[in-house]
Amino acid sequence: MSTHVVIQSRSSSNRLPFKSLFKIDKYFAIELLYKRVYSKKYKTTVLTSHDNSDDYLCYLLNKKKIKFFRGNLHNVKKRFLSFSKKFKNDDIIVRLTGDNLLVDRNLVKYGLKNFISAKKNYLFIGNKFSNLPYGISVEIFRYSYLKKCKNFSKLDKEHVTYSFDKSKKNNIKIKDEKKEWKKINTTMDYLEDYQIVKKIFEKVNNPASISWKKIIDVFFKVFEKKIYNKNKFTLISNRSKNLTKKNVIDICSLKMQEWKYPLKEQLKYFKNNFKKNEINNMIYLNNHLVGYTLLKKKKFDIKKSYILIDTVIIDKDYRKKNLSNILMSFNNSEIIKSKLPSYLRCKDQHVEFYKKFYWKKVINAKYLNIKTLKNLNLMSFNLFN
Repeated sequence: MSTHVVIQSRSSSNRLPFKSLFKIDKYFAIELLYKRVYSKKYKTTVLTSHDNSDDYLCYLLNKKKIKFFRGNLHNVKKRFLSFSKKFKNDDIIVRLTGDNLLVDRNLVKYGLKNFISAKKNYLFIGNKFSNLPYGISVEIFRYSYLKKCKNFSKLDKEHVTYSFDKSKKNNIKIKDEKKEWKKINTTMDYLEDYQIVKKIFEKVNNPASISWKKIIDVFFKVFEKKIYNKNKFTLISNRSKNLTKKNVIDICSLKMQEWKYPLKEQLKYFKNNFKKNEINNMIYLNNHLVGYTLLKKKKFDIKKSYILIDTVIIDKDYRKKNLSNILMSFNNSEIIKSKLPSYLRCKDQHVEFYKKFYWKKVINAKYLNIKTLKNLNLMSFNLFN
C-alpha cells in the first residue's frame, strides 16, 4: 500500500488565470503549497493538464524539481484515473486543490491517521460540518473507490469527488476549532483573494512551515469580509494582422497612459510600425483591456530566432492590484510555446520586477542584433539556459 498526495492545478482559469504561479514571498503559489505539504512519508505530485496553457507551469515545476503529471484539461476525473492507473486497489490518494494554500503536512497526516484507523474508503476535512474556514479542504480515498465510482457527469468530471459520500459520517472532526473561523475565506479564487493571501503570508517569517492553525489565526486578525465583483479575465494572444478594430483602439488607448500622444497619432503609429505577424498579448477584464505586451520575432542570424518584448503595460488603475502576475505569466507562457529565447530592455528600477518572473540580466549581448541603449538593461528569459 502506498500513499499519494495529489495537488490539482491548472493555468486556464477565467476567474484568475495563472493563479498557481502568482508570487507569494519567495515562492510561486503551487511551489509554496508543495513545500507546505511535502513529507518523506508519502509521495507528492502536482496534477496538471496536457494543454499548452500549462507548459509554463510545468517548465517551472521542472526547474524547481517538483514532480508533476499531465492529463486531460477539462475532465479532471479522467486525469486522476490516468495518473493512478498503475496503483493497487488499497493505495491511498489525498486530493488537494492548488488554490487552498493554508493546508499543510500536519493536516494531511492528521487526515491520514483518521482514515487508516476508520478503515473506510473515503473521508474528508472541510467546512461542511465544521467551523473550519472555506479553503481548508483535504479529501482522502482509496484508488478502488475512485475506480468503482462510474459517474461521469459534468460536475464529476470537473470536481472528481462530486458523487462521493460527503455525509457527516465521513467528515473528519478537527480538535480545538474556533467558531470565528467559519467566517473566513482562505481560498484563492479571485484577484482580491490573492491580495489577502499574499498579505497574510508576508506577515509570517516561515510561510512554508508555519502550521495551518497558526496561519488561520493570523488570517483572522486581518481578514475583512468583502463582496467581490464576479470578474472574468480573458486572455488573447493574436498576430497584428488578426486583431479586430476594437483590439487596436483598446491597445492604442492603453498606450496613451505611457506615451502622451493623442489616439489619432497612436493609431497612425500602430498602422505604420506594427508588423503583421507580431504577437499581441492582451488581458481583458470584463471587456476592458487592462494589460498588454507586444512580442516581436527577431533573428540572431539567418537560421536562429528569438523574441523581443517591446511593450509591457498595465492599466494605471490596476498597477497596485498584482495584475503583473497574470501579464508576465501570460507572456512567459507564450514564449515557451514559441520554443524561442526572449529578451527585453528595461530601466534599473524595473530589473528586480522582471527577476521575480525568472528573467535574468544579460551581461554580454554582442551576439544579439538588438540596439543597445546606455540607460537600459537587457534581460533574458531563455528556455535553453
